[in-house]
Formats: sequence, structure tokens, C-alpha cells
Amino acid sequence: RTMSVRDQENTASAVRRAFQLRNLRQLSKSSLPSMTSMNRTVKHPTRYWETLVHLLKGNIGAGLFAMADAYKNAGLIGGLVGTLFIGGICIYCSHILIWSSAKIRKKLNMDADPSFEETVEYCFEFGPKYYQKSSKIAGILVKIFIVITQLGFCCVFYVFVAESFAPVVSHYVTGHHFSNATYIVCMFFVMMFICLIPYLKFLTPISLAGTVFLFTGIIYIVGISCIDVPSLDTRDYFGKASTYPLFFGTVVYAFEGIALIIPLRAEMKRPDNFGSGMGVYNVGMMIVMVLFNVVGFMGYLKFGQDIEGSISFNLVPSV
Repeated sequence: RTMSVRDQENTASAVRRAFQLRNLRQLSKSSLPSMTSMNRTVKHPTRYWETLVHLLKGNIGAGLFAMADAYKNAGLIGGLVGTLFIGGICIYCSHILIWSSAKIRKKLNMDADPSFEETVEYCFEFGPKYYQKSSKIAGILVKIFIVITQLGFCCVFYVFVAESFAPVVSHYVTGHHFSNATYIVCMFFVMMFICLIPYLKFLTPISLAGTVFLFTGIIYIVGISCIDVPSLDTRDYFGKASTYPLFFGTVVYAFEGIALIIPLRAEMKRPDNFGSGMGVYNVGMMIVMVLFNVVGFMGYLKFGQDIEGSISFNLVPSV
């Protein structure tokens, strides 16, 4: 029986998809493709240390200063183990994202790395048949979730900076008290100017300066936390079951930089150095996890149940 034109087109499309799926599965069995040999069009690529600075700045923020409060909800041992566990999951999932993005680019011979949502969409499209019809929906959902999470992170960041500045200014500028909204508006114009910088290469000096100030504050906070430290027996080793959700929510919020992974790698001069054993991501996340646990452990040990939502609020305004 002769086939209709539509049936022939459907058959040809199915054959092409089968070949694409077979090639993608064969590619998944190979090692991570080298991106240095491909035709990359990056106007202003970043080097190893520049990407590391951006990674640290993107992952260390208000969440770090809330780690002591997270430890309060999980205890000293529970907080340490829980943070390492959640951090390990985040690192593992990020590596899956890195590998998937690289393989999709090589498979489709793309000139640039696919974005987060494109990577997810193509993974669904070339994945099991059951998920192929949901590829477009998956890409749209990822876009929506990225917007929601980044909006939430930025809102918390604005409020955190405003509430941190207010007592300091009130302490040094006698008789002047500005509302948090005033600081947020002032910060908005500064952030808007920074957001107009189109390349990560040009953002490096700003990220570097921010990272230096950030590490200075971390060292000072840890130093204060190490003075007159009470005994370990005065603190809980494990939290209550009812408070663990608060712990997990805080730690997941602290590991907020997954949306930065693909853009940072795409802008590197040698993208192979991003996800390798001693690459930017592994080195950066090890530093982040150490800082999270040190600040959380020492902050809770120092202040106990009196710890605020951000450990910076436990410091006197003159600090």
C-alpha cells in the first residue's frame, strides 16, 4: 500500500530524530567535549582567576551571613552535615548542567553555549520519547523559575543592604535617620549602572573590589566569633524536627548561584578549565562551602539562640 505524503514526512522526521537521539546517546558516553577547539565567538573572554572572582561574588552574599541562623535550627553537627550534604547535591547538579550544555552545543554545532533554559529544552527534546513533547514547556518553566528565584534573591539583597546601612549611618551621622526605602532607592541607581555593563570582563574590577570587602568583613566577623567562645556543650548538636525545614530553606537560598554557571563558562577563554577537577567551579565551591560552615558554626557557637537572621545584626553599629 502506498504511503501518503504526510506519512512519508512523518516517517522521515522520525528517522531523523532517531539518528539524532542515537548520536546524542553516543556522545553522552564520551568525555566532556573540548570547547577550545571549537569555533567560539567571545569578544572579551575572561581568564581563570577572573571567572573565579565572579563565581565567589555570585555565591557569597546575604545567605552566608544567615548561616549561623541556619545552624541554630539544625545544631552544630546537624548544620555541618546538612550543609555539606546540600552543597554536594548542588555541586553535582551543576556539573550535570555543565556537561549537558557542552554536549548539546557539540551535538547541534552551535556557535555559542546554549542557555540554561535551552539546555533543559534540548535535553527533553533528545531525551526519552515520553518527555519529548514537554520540551517547550520545560524551557518555559525554567525561564519562569529563574526569574522568580533571581527576583527573590535580589529583593532580599536590597533589604539586607538597606538594613545593614541604616544603623551604621545613624551611629556616625547624629540626628539623621533615613528609612530603608531611601537606601534602596539610592542603591537602585548604582545597581542599574552596573547592570548596563555588557561583558563579564569589564565587571571584573567591580566584582574583585566587592569580593575583597566581603572577605574583609568575613574575617572580621569570624575573628569576633572566636573571642570568648562558650563551650560546645552549651549549644545543641542537633536541631528539632520542626526547625529543620528552616535550616534547609536557608542553606538552599545560600547556594544561589546555579543560574550563573553557564554564563560564566560561556565567557571563559578556556571553558575546559571551568568544570575540570581543579577547575573554577570546584575550587570556588570548595571555598564557598568552607566559608558557609565556618561562619555558621562559629556564629552559632558564639551567639547561640540570640543569633539574628543575619550575623551582621549581632554586631554593634560602630563595627
